[in-house]
Amino acid sequence: LLFGAPVMAHDIRGGAALVLAGMAAEGTTEVLGAQHIERGYENFVAKLNSLGASIRRNQDAQLTLSSIM
Repeated sequence: LLFGAPVMAHDIRGGAALVLAGMAAEGTTEVLGAQHIERGYENFVAKLNSLGASIRRNQDAQLTLSSIM
């Protein structure tokens, strides 16, 4: 069982994995360092939101995700 927590993305693929884990986790996950993810994946947040994810991005390159499970 996974629970949401604040996490830090240090690279592109690791950050994407943290986002996917956060979507599966119970509760809310905050991903810092989202600029790494956005550098490698075009419209990453918009694409996941269109599939039913609940992700918000703030000005500090931080993503906030709510569980989709």
